[in-house]
Amino acid sequence: MRVWMPPKLKNKNHYALVMPGSVMGIMILAFLLIISTVLIFQNSEYKPLILLLVCIGITILIIWLAFMLGRYSKKNTLLFCMHQDHLYIIDASMHIRFHRGLSGYVHMAVETYRRLEEIKEEIEKYDELPKEAVEIIKVDSLREWRHHYALVCRIKDAHEKIIRRTYLMMKGYEHEDELRMLLERKRTVSRTVEIKEDHSLFYIFVSMASLFLFIILCFFSHPSVQVLSEWLYFPLLGCAFIALYITLYLIVKYRRGE
Repeated sequence: MRVWMPPKLKNKNHYALVMPGSVMGIMILAFLLIISTVLIFQNSEYKPLILLLVCIGITILIIWLAFMLGRYSKKNTLLFCMHQDHLYIIDASMHIRFHRGLSGYVHMAVETYRRLEEIKEEIEKYDELPKEAVEIIKVDSLREWRHHYALVCRIKDAHEKIIRRTYLMMKGYEHEDELRMLLERKRTVSRTVEIKEDHSLFYIFVSMASLFLFIILCFFSHPSVQVLSEWLYFPLLGCAFIALYITLYLIVKYRRGE
């Protein structure tokens, strides 16, 4: 059986320590940034405006760090197997029971670590296909980015149903060129005559422009600036958050190749 395993899983797996520790680090960092900003600017006449900008900045930072942490998770839980001329994909994190709260997250990380070690043992010692393995029937899209591939494929689940699923395949696998070649072979050969034009970048541009517009209007309607009426501030702030979520959603969908 041919196996493509993440480098850190093949050598030494620190998943149970890195994931909870990273979450705690993000929370502590956000807390320290807020407290230090309040202490530094507590006597400033622009304190409300500064706190608003810091709040927006910290929110963006946390979202980015959480995104990078998600990348790390997928990089260490996604495996590929070639068994009897069939290509399989294994995502260990998809089969872990959900638990609420920080303690639940730690429990999930430990369970994921244990299952990864079990999968590794099943493959290396017993040459068995893990129960989480699902067969890749065909690949609809394989979009390459700097650190990962966005893999959109059709898989056959445990109930013999064909479903469409998206995976983030991080770069760094051993013999990665061979794996990519196998995935490229499974790409859809037939194309429709009428190719639909992709408007994703245009929608992203419009949503980003709307986001910046609402941020500027929030700034001018803030009580400390008062260029615009104060009663516009909170409605515009709500619109800014909605535009932010839409922008992030469109960017994620575009990067996933969907």
